[in-house]
Amino acid sequence: MGFAAELKKKKIMEKKKTHKIIKKTEKYIKLYWKKLSKKNNINIIVSGIDSIPQFSFEKENQKNKTFLTQEMLKKGYLASNIVYVSTVHTRKILNKYFLELDLIFKRISLNKNTLDGKIAHTEFKRLN
Repeated sequence: MGFAAELKKKKIMEKKKTHKIIKKTEKYIKLYWKKLSKKNNINIIVSGIDSIPQFSFEKENQKNKTFLTQEMLKKGYLASNIVYVSTVHTRKILNKYFLELDLIFKRISLNKNTLDGKIAHTEFKRLN
């Protein structure tokens, strides 16, 4: 069953040319991240493959990444410094995300990036 489903999905993706949609969306996201970082005088490093663009802050990366996630959650977004691009990421959806991101970048640039808790850790380790 799984093999048949995968073949059907592949045919649909080829017909709709989803790879082109994802590439176009990825370019838009990376361009906008750069635009917002420049506007707010924040240095970021943009990287990642077409379907998974990401950025990192040049200064206090982990703190700013934690702050970004914290503030986006308050606005109803499960977001960080990485996007798993989908064909449902329309310009309308992305532009709402960028409006919120702009406000967060502004707070970071003004050093008003106070955390409600601890900085998120980056390592995986056993809990038992």
